Amino acid sequence: MPEAQTIRENVAAREAADELHRLALQEATGHRGRAVVEFWRRVLRNVLSIVPEELHPRPAVEAEPPMDKAEARRFEREPFPFGQYRGPACGEIPFYFLCWLDTQTDFRRNLRRYLRSDRGQRLQPDPE
Repeated sequence: MPEAQTIRENVAAREAADELHRLALQEATGHRGRAVVEFWRRVLRNVLSIVPEELHPRPAVEAEPPMDKAEARRFEREPFPFGQYRGPACGEIPFYFLCWLDTQTDFRRNLRRYLRSDRGQRLQPDPE
């Protein structure tokens, strides 16, 4: 296939993918809480079902295994440590909030970097 034709086909494919993404974003705004998470999980699952496995994204770090039943019961009894839900047991916190919190990877990564920065270190109290 001539190079110009390949470029035209790649551009058309990108434009179609961008349009599909816009449509998915519009649809996602109609859902709330856990339904949004389930919507995007289903979209991802559907996309990955047609992509060869060797092209699937790989996590940078292997995910930790899920908690066993005893660990999960202990975790559910721990008080939630911060924010608007501070105090009640983790098992009493709305599921949608826990899912949202789990998606905040950019904030957690930036917080860790900030705490290690010169500016963040100035916030640390002097040892006395």
